[in-house]
Amino acid sequence: MIMRLYVCAVVAGLAGVAGVAQADLLTNGDFEAGNTGFANDYGYYPVSVSPYYGQYGVTHSSFEWSNFWHNIGGDHTTGTGQFLIADVGPSGAIWRQTVSLAPGSQVTFSGWLATWTSYPAATLNVVVDGVPVASWSAPGSAVWTQYSATWTAGTSGSSTIELVPASFFQPGDDVAVDDLTLVPAPGAAIAGLALLAGLRRGR
Repeated sequence: MIMRLYVCAVVAGLAGVAGVAQADLLTNGDFEAGNTGFANDYGYYPVSVSPYYGQYGVTHSSFEWSNFWHNIGGDHTTGTGQFLIADVGPSGAIWRQTVSLAPGSQVTFSGWLATWTSYPAATLNVVVDGVPVASWSAPGSAVWTQYSATWTAGTSGSSTIELVPASFFQPGDDVAVDDLTLVPAPGAAIAGLALLAGLRRGR
């Protein structure tokens, strides 16, 4: 009876973990709170004075920020919300955030990209604690496209994640970003289910 109660308690605990397994660890990854919760190396412009590299904004449409080239008419989430837009420069992160991570945990970082010019699209490196872990080549159009990267966290208990240009071409290399998320990798949930199955067999 005691063993049965113990197994039930563990099952309940694992169910709780599974329930929060997909909790997003980022702040304002959908940019609905505006220009807050993240950092970068660019200059913030509510409205771009003219297309020039090193500028970024948080906007409802690309024409609202700068009426050049493609019109990204709305964010990826709802079509009426906000997203980050950047005239990419030769260096420096267009987005940066430091998050707490359990040492050794596997996490998946994902986001949606679109291009707002008619010139070659930007390629962004996903950089974690100074080390590139993935390269995202943005689509050559104003159509939102999803990208992701998975890695294992280090031992420090936190990590700094950046989106950094991998190339520089002017005019061009411009990008819009929306719905950034950081969640435990799917393998973590699978491992929990395997543990649960083992416990149930051992009753």
